[in-house]
Amino acid sequence: MTSITENSVGEILYSTQKQICQIENNVAIEIQLDSLKGKNLNGIRLFGNQMWVMTKENGVYIFSKEKDGYRLLVTISMVYGLRGNNIKDIEVDCHNRYWIGHEKGIDVVKLDKVVEIVPMVVDIDIPLDLVVEIESGSDCEMWFA
Repeated sequence: MTSITENSVGEILYSTQKQICQIENNVAIEIQLDSLKGKNLNGIRLFGNQMWVMTKENGVYIFSKEKDGYRLLVTISMVYGLRGNNIKDIEVDCHNRYWIGHEKGIDVVKLDKVVEIVPMVVDIDIPLDLVVEIESGSDCEMWFA
């Protein structure tokens, strides 16, 4: 298992290296996402009605939860300006910016009408390529581990 999370209505989702599942009535049901077939997954994060899927080689896939499943909204990867494709963690801050940690550091993404990627310079005591977890604090500060 690479991650486990709960959405706003209490549904439990988890990911393995090859699939994403939702637990319903104590049974794991795979969520069919054709765009992720053959991809190696690092985990999932839920932000509102969006599911952000972190991959080992292909960046981030962002899906919107619809009545009949999930719809791919956008893929963010090195092709579109990320500095790394092995996504380790994602967190959103109080300014609605998404902090994406990967093998080459941290990039900050703003999703408005277009995807804006800002390479982040962060003054912390560990090399940014070693960051595996990002959390946001109550005063809009960001924490790295």
